[in-house]
Amino acid sequence: MSGQSIRPSQFILTYGVGSLIEAPTGPRIIPEFDKWSRQFSDESFLRRFEIRDPVMSSLLDRGLIFSVPTNADLGVPDEKPIFRTVPFPSWGLCHAHQPQILARISTRCPVCRRNLEQLDCVRFIRACPNGHLDDVDWAGIIHAGANKACRETVFEWRATGSDLGSTMITCVRCKAQSSLSDIYNATWSCSGFFPENGLRDVCKERASVLLRNSSNLRVARPISTLTIPPRSSSLHNVCGLASIFPIVASQPNGTKADLLSKLQYASQTPGLIDPNSVLVVEQAPETELLEAIEDMRKHSSIQQTYQEVRQQELQALKDASAKGAPPKASKVSWDFEVDKNEVRTAQCPSGLPLRVTPVRKLRVIAVQRGYYRPVRGGAVKMVERFLVMGTNRWYPGVELRGEGIFLDLPQGAVPIREDPSGWMPEFSRTSNPAYHPIYVWWHTLAHRIITALGIDSGYSAASLRERI
Repeated sequence: MSGQSIRPSQFILTYGVGSLIEAPTGPRIIPEFDKWSRQFSDESFLRRFEIRDPVMSSLLDRGLIFSVPTNADLGVPDEKPIFRTVPFPSWGLCHAHQPQILARISTRCPVCRRNLEQLDCVRFIRACPNGHLDDVDWAGIIHAGANKACRETVFEWRATGSDLGSTMITCVRCKAQSSLSDIYNATWSCSGFFPENGLRDVCKERASVLLRNSSNLRVARPISTLTIPPRSSSLHNVCGLASIFPIVASQPNGTKADLLSKLQYASQTPGLIDPNSVLVVEQAPETELLEAIEDMRKHSSIQQTYQEVRQQELQALKDASAKGAPPKASKVSWDFEVDKNEVRTAQCPSGLPLRVTPVRKLRVIAVQRGYYRPVRGGAVKMVERFLVMGTNRWYPGVELRGEGIFLDLPQGAVPIREDPSGWMPEFSRTSNPAYHPIYVWWHTLAHRIITALGIDSGYSAASLRERI
């Protein structure tokens, strides 16, 4: 059995449930999580890979986060597939002769008697902006005229040139036909089908025919947060785990000994609590442990918007540029570290002061909420995908650790002055901040720096990300 290797970060930022992948045996679609393997029917299995982040959980309306397990996590050889995929699409072409034969997979070609396989899949599928995805209704489209009574599902595919208009598709029985160009350029009724779970909706949108490898067929919807002080130590991560936080919350005035006693009792249940988490608590100074518990209890019920979270991240970075981070000496490890002695201010040729802050340690949590299919038609709708276990919603995420560079303009400096008589106010009137000229300035600068870092450091540009 063969499979395709996908890194966890690739899954969250690019692929995901509802993605089409080109596997060695032909195109496949990634199904919903409960169809990956039997292990995803057991919540204790997900608990092993939980990523705890109260801020991200708040943005997910109290949803929980799990890291997609890898072969190494499960102790399985790299060459062995660990999760199932589903064959899609279900129509294929027999290329053994001319004209080619278009029919459903596993149909025997009427010319050469060969069975069509997944590797023979046709390159075209249909999708709508509501997120539905299905095979092209070849039989319905070809027989849409005066031949509606024909029930034939085998067609000739005759290509006399390289463009779509030179490809004609003809029914082998009634000889009704249509050009691939007419099919591709028109819109068609949507079947309301989600191949990742086999369910159908009633959908009034018009579906478009696309190539199955089109970049707009599926666009992931990831959201990400930085782990910032004061909740950025290893103690905060442990105390926030779903298996430990209820114990922490139940003893507002407890001691380290009380917490350890309860953790050791709970750890007798196999798979409930990671022994490494208990070890972190054992080694922590009691004062820092109680402060971390109070931080987690205080912020556990705060509901925040994404814009509020981004603003807090910006303020934390500015504070770290001026004072350093963590805020005080500590015996536990932190996921956010800045040495204020390394901060520099560069003077640009225009006289603009640019503060450069190296961030030694950084933790980013990225979660995929779902996807879009931005094809022709009405308003594009996000399809949310998560795994329901009991009363919990689990979203796939990834924990990224590394370093960064924070750039800002101190002392209220502004890179661009708006000129009422110029073109900039036209951009400023939009409600989308990404069109504001100052945003464009920062975004352009970020990509220039990414290019320079890629040349000087050896990192590929794809492994460097900006956050404006």
